[in-house]
Amino acid sequence: MAYKIVTNCPVCNSNLIVERLKCNKCGTVIENDFENVTVSAIKNFHSEYYIPGNMALFVSGKMHPATFDLLNSLYGKSKIQKNNRKDTNTTLKGNSLKKVHIDKPGSVQSAIRIGSATINKRNPDYPGLKILDTILGGYFGSRLMNNIREDKGYSYGINSGVTSLNLSGYKMISTEVGKKHLQKSIDEIYKEIRLLQTTSVSSEELDLVRNVMSGEMLRMFDGPFALAESYRSAWEFGLDNSYYYRLAEKIRTIGPDEIKSLANTYYSIDDLYEVTAGSK
Repeated sequence: MAYKIVTNCPVCNSNLIVERLKCNKCGTVIENDFENVTVSAIKNFHSEYYIPGNMALFVSGKMHPATFDLLNSLYGKSKIQKNNRKDTNTTLKGNSLKKVHIDKPGSVQSAIRIGSATINKRNPDYPGLKILDTILGGYFGSRLMNNIREDKGYSYGINSGVTSLNLSGYKMISTEVGKKHLQKSIDEIYKEIRLLQTTSVSSEELDLVRNVMSGEMLRMFDGPFALAESYRSAWEFGLDNSYYYRLAEKIRTIGPDEIKSLANTYYSIDDLYEVTAGSK
């Protein structure tokens, strides 16, 4: 069957085709993906994936004994169905194009996203990576905030984060800056990454981050809703509460040399993707 070429991919500039509604080379999602969504497609997706065989029920807090009987009567006897779709087992795969700028003429600010695929919670290095990420841009007193916002005044805020997915994970540095500060901000971001790779974190900074992350862990288990969410976020990766014990222990014991090693292992600048949008 012949495919009709409609435009070029905004990321890799290869041809887009109507029938696939995405770039036939790099898989970039395009506007037509959303314009062509139908009620029928949504219903089909719901009937195929929103089934008891794909779900789990978490209950947390002080429960009346009758509540369990009620939940069991509503959900416990549901017929277990399996969908017929094959699991694609697709991990995050990067494009060969590492730097992309989307021109937005007339815009006052420019958006910056820098990141790449990384490990998930199942990897034993993940707790250490979370600590490294906090130092870099994971709290208000982070290095990126102190540099880009407090010292340079390029942005109102900048942050970094590590997200764990089932088959992979990704790390992302995110900010919006004045358009005239775009390249200078990017240069400073890479500068902070290189410093973590080459210079040991001071004991004062590390103690501060330990306190920040320890406080965050307390909030993760404060109340039934937070408790259920924390358990769920470990359970979905086949983990149990021992994950949080390991995280707490890593926060308490991690040293400067390990942080430097993690920065070199998981924050190689050559592996990072850089996407910007705005007017130059």
